[in-house]
Amino acid sequence: RGSVLTTELTSDFLQALDVVVDSKILKDSTDGAWHCTDCAYSSQYRTNTRGHVETHHVASQGFNCPICSKFCVSKNALRIHRKRYNHN
Repeated sequence: RGSVLTTELTSDFLQALDVVVDSKILKDSTDGAWHCTDCAYSSQYRTNTRGHVETHHVASQGFNCPICSKFCVSKNALRIHRKRYNHN
């Protein structure tokens, strides 16, 4: 499943996650799309490609919402959950 991150949810963990995810995406200078280096996925949007890589190619322990403890499989899923339920 790719790189494994098993550190606690801290700023160091989030920085390490960003480094791993960013190492697995490339921007194509000809079409401007962002490409996953582990598979054929591509998107015009860097955020979508980063989310794909985190979900499919980087194994992590996931994230728990600090307000309600809901488990989210990715950083983006947690962000969406917190926005949806006003857990800011």
